[in-house]
Amino acid sequence: MAVRTVVKRVYRDGTIKYLPEGQKKPDTAATLERDGLIKREIDGFTVLDADNIRVVCWQLGANESTRARIGEEPFPGISARLLNVVD
Repeated sequence: MAVRTVVKRVYRDGTIKYLPEGQKKPDTAATLERDGLIKREIDGFTVLDADNIRVVCWQLGANESTRARIGEEPFPGISARLLNVVD
């Protein structure tokens, strides 16, 4: 499996988003669902392609924002330390 570089963006409001290198905007649940990578459920999301770098980046961002608000992660076990992340 090829190692992909992931870009970490920190916004003025402190929000942290991750995106694959070369992608202009971070993915949202809507863009990933549109492309068949996740499925929105009543109580959350089902990840349909866990190895897709776009999904991993979205999960990292969701973990960051949720951890900052309530101290928990919706996707435990997903860590930026496992990727080649550049600021």
